[in-house]
Amino acid sequence: MAKEKKPAAPKADEFDKLLSSVATKFGENSLFNGADAAHQDYRIQFDAPRLTWAYGGSFKLNAIHRFNGKESGGKTTLCTYIAGQCQKRKFEAEGNYNNAHVVIIDNERTFDVIRAQDLGLILEDPETGKPLVHVLRNLYVEDQCAAWEQIVVSGRICCTIYDSDAAAINKTEFDNEIGKACVAPETKVSFEMI
Repeated sequence: MAKEKKPAAPKADEFDKLLSSVATKFGENSLFNGADAAHQDYRIQFDAPRLTWAYGGSFKLNAIHRFNGKESGGKTTLCTYIAGQCQKRKFEAEGNYNNAHVVIIDNERTFDVIRAQDLGLILEDPETGKPLVHVLRNLYVEDQCAAWEQIVVSGRICCTIYDSDAAAINKTEFDNEIGKACVAPETKVSFEMI
């Protein structure tokens, strides 16, 4: 039995071309090299000092935060407040709401506009009247992911609330007979920051 021959490593100039083609194909924010590979943490402080204190003095953005707890335990309320704080900090940093959009994946179908505004979520840009909150509901998990990915690549989303992955329906679960579904029993509620 002959040994499999490994492909030769690309030469230095070929490797540079390869890296350049990856960056071109997938966008300038997809490939980071050398010292540029260090991930920049972005953090905010809340208007609620005790909540800021609970997070160790600041809340990390560009991360996924999962909140688990009993039904009606305040997870959605907390996430909605945090989303409003993210919008506020974006406005303070940039002077406009262009990059302060929030996506809510509403699997529980419980998003309440009035309650969200009371918690500080800004539904529409005060200057232009364009919506800043975008609610996805009545979609299979697979379709939610596809729709969310198309929206988030715009770079204008400051955070996403996924409420909740325990209530999400996937195509296999819904379309097939009971027992054929492949659903993880350990699904949890989550909040995703971008």
